[in-house]
Amino acid sequence: MAEAIVSDVVVKLLEYLGESVVEDIAPYFNRRKKLKELEQLMGMIQARLLDAERLREEENEALIKLWLKRLKQVFYRLEDLFEEVVVADQDNEKIPRGKLTKPLHGCSSCLSPFKVNKKMALEGKASMEELKAITSEMHCLNLIVHSVDVQPSVSLVSRRETHSFMLEEEVIGRDADKKEITAMVLDCDIEGGSISVIPIVGIGGLGKTTLAQLVFNDDNIQKHFELKVWACISQVSSLEEVARNILKSVNRSDCHQLNMEQLQCGLREAVNDKKFLLVLDDVWDEDRERWLCLRRLLCGCRRGSKLIVTSRSRVVADNMGTVEPYELGVLQEDMSWTLFKSLAFKQGQDGNNEHLTSIGKQIVRKCGHVPLAIRTIAGLLYVKDTEQEWENFKESELCMIEQCETSIMSSLKLSYDHLTPHLKQCFAYCSLFAKGCEFNKNGFDLSVDGPRLP
Repeated sequence: MAEAIVSDVVVKLLEYLGESVVEDIAPYFNRRKKLKELEQLMGMIQARLLDAERLREEENEALIKLWLKRLKQVFYRLEDLFEEVVVADQDNEKIPRGKLTKPLHGCSSCLSPFKVNKKMALEGKASMEELKAITSEMHCLNLIVHSVDVQPSVSLVSRRETHSFMLEEEVIGRDADKKEITAMVLDCDIEGGSISVIPIVGIGGLGKTTLAQLVFNDDNIQKHFELKVWACISQVSSLEEVARNILKSVNRSDCHQLNMEQLQCGLREAVNDKKFLLVLDDVWDEDRERWLCLRRLLCGCRRGSKLIVTSRSRVVADNMGTVEPYELGVLQEDMSWTLFKSLAFKQGQDGNNEHLTSIGKQIVRKCGHVPLAIRTIAGLLYVKDTEQEWENFKESELCMIEQCETSIMSSLKLSYDHLTPHLKQCFAYCSLFAKGCEFNKNGFDLSVDGPRLP
């Protein structure tokens, strides 16, 4: 991820070099020719950053990490220097060539303009020399040139948060699974007392949440239950938080101010004498005692109430389930291909090119028939139109994917690798937030003045 941070800073510096303030920056590098040399050096580095990320994971890891760290430090210093000039320029206090009339942003106000000017010139010269040394090391690290297509748009990568809605026509290959789970939910004689618990278990990316959504929105389910509640409790590890999430889904109101006594009263009142369906999605907590406490809070419901639990953990399924867990498997081969076609090919493309179809089927097999892996790879291939692009993808990038649970992370890593530097920077910044942290996206600012990543 360091490569993305460095690349984003490079883009900012190149943008500065394209602005009118270049005339003000030039004095700190002795002359305009030196500034042009700086631009060329940054261009050379930018073209090799993608390869640096690849080698960081495959070989020479320690050397590559050290090289990227040094590079990042130099670029941050250059960015500081450029921003100081830009700030003054924006304040309509342009800096005459070779003379600084006012201390700039970040500089000590006690220094005279002459000393500040000299100090910044020395910083510019030192940064230039260090950048040359770092650039010369690229040959020793065997870094090769990759084409860089930088787009200025920035968007927010948000944490996983599920919901109950799903367009059924978008789901492929889960009709039989839906039918079986729906029958279990509607079965009034199923074991479990007043509330029966049906666990759906399987590795990540199989579509456990999707299957639960299909059942939750089924017409027969709608008619059968007086109350339906969906709560995503990923990584929630306290009974209070679980109860709060459930009650929030019932009341559609903020429950953060309620204590445990108020939460349990509200929860018992919501389900009292009602036949309800509750979906707890993405459960990780393997503490059986905590689950038994939650079940006691729900015991006032009518007989026939059901709880669907989705989890990757068999321990969770065994602890919570009152029936044998439903183990969700991979897609059938024909369904895998149908899913891939719907996402990877443009309209009419698959029927007109037998070679693309052949490559596509090989890719589907490599994805292990896991829906998330197929969706991820198909989305990347949608923007690749030629046979050569597909063949290159299959032979190079796709070789990292193995047919096991780790293939999910490998597939998602490919998505990350194809993000622009701006989006990678945003992704890296979001990683600073703790899992489950909530923040207002409208107040989220990833500007150049925001915090730097270590």
